[in-house]
Amino acid sequence: MTSAAVSVAGIIGLVGLIVPHLARPFCGPPRPAAGSRVHPSKHERSLPA
Repeated sequence: MTSAAVSVAGIIGLVGLIVPHLARPFCGPPRPAAGSRVHPSKHERSLPA
């Protein structure tokens, strides 16, 4: 029983780490162009506050 709980918790943790990284290109903040030297705080937010 304990091994099943640890396995399920591990899968949930793995999904929690992987899914945000996979979703970022689709719904994350815009990335500056290569070679751009714009300070990160100067970028507009992609969603309203």
